Amino acid sequence: MKYVAVDSGKYATKAMTLRQDGTEKSLVFRTKMEETIRNEAQGQSYIVEYGGKRYLLGEQAESNSAKSSKAEDLHKIATYTALHQLCNSGDEIVVAIGCPLSVYENPESRNTYKDFMFPGKQIYIKVGDTTKYLVIRSVIVLPESSGVIFLEPEKYGKSLIAVIDIGGLNINCSTYNLGVPVLSTLYTDTLGSNVLTQNLKNALSSKYNTDIPQWMMDDIIKDGYIVDNTRENGIKEGSREFIADFKKRHVQTILNKCEANGWNLSMMRLVFTGGTSEMLGEEIKSVLPGATIYPNGSKANVSGFLRAITE
Repeated sequence: MKYVAVDSGKYATKAMTLRQDGTEKSLVFRTKMEETIRNEAQGQSYIVEYGGKRYLLGEQAESNSAKSSKAEDLHKIATYTALHQLCNSGDEIVVAIGCPLSVYENPESRNTYKDFMFPGKQIYIKVGDTTKYLVIRSVIVLPESSGVIFLEPEKYGKSLIAVIDIGGLNINCSTYNLGVPVLSTLYTDTLGSNVLTQNLKNALSSKYNTDIPQWMMDDIIKDGYIVDNTRENGIKEGSREFIADFKKRHVQTILNKCEANGWNLSMMRLVFTGGTSEMLGEEIKSVLPGATIYPNGSKANVSGFLRAITE
């Protein structure tokens, strides 16, 4: 039996399994996809054939999802591609996948999502030149934000903690009491990195009266400034301060949403996780210096999901 965890986020798809010697084997690629007639892909990209269609999946594709739902062909095919890459043809698989808290808290919605992602027990999928046949023995759906609970049960599973999981599009926020989600505190909102990036792109374009291509934004946010080759220091005037302030205001918007949902942020054990929490770590700490930014937070859910089904 093969055990695989897949966290197909709006920014990236992360997957993880265990080798025979017990060491972890993982995979990460961008969650972008489009139909194509191409026969080859470069970089961390794949040509995928499934259901009679051919797709370009990964960093070379240009289309990502602006929908908060995970019940999309994009996430289904990204998940199947991850299984293809980590499993052998004929493998029998137990797979754990995550879903937004707004879906998880409703058993009917959770089962509908599970049935959409895995409507049958057999998958035939071709990635590159290799076709594989996979057998799905069991599917476990776990709440996004819960990864840290499974990873460190002694630290986070024996007390009351609040987890703010900032992903590509969604934020998933919940308190956990003794490792169990407190249902009245769960909520999902669209304040992840994709939203931050688009809003910042619009604000910068307006401030500097120039169009900034979307494909440049990841680099701008990572650097924290706009390149300007007409200036000696190579930095567009005022861009560093503008971007830092914009990111801090985005963090404050997230915290305001928490408080609007009844959270007392000054008195809760706060753990921030998700890849965007790492990107906003400095801004989070400037507002809440006592909060924990979980290390390698982009992989916390997938690592925790794998732990949940293997221990």
